[in-house]
Amino acid sequence: MATPSVGRVVHYVNEAGVHQAAIIVKVWSNECVNLHVLPDYSDTHEARGKTSALYHDEGPDSPARPGSWHWCEYVPNGPKA
Repeated sequence: MATPSVGRVVHYVNEAGVHQAAIIVKVWSNECVNLHVLPDYSDTHEARGKTSALYHDEGPDSPARPGSWHWCEYVPNGPKA
């Protein structure tokens, strides 16, 4: 696993199970960080802080856990236009 550091972009899983972009603002340990969750502007939610968010590595046997964070999924470059 990569080491979290201030300024890194991660995904935060909100209470509805939706992944949102977030920036690490404080590192407590390799698995516990404070985040600034970015709004998607599709509703009235404002940007907000989340404290002591715990890392959760998603996988086929381990679905998203609301209130957790994980590294952004790798998306390879598509074909060039």
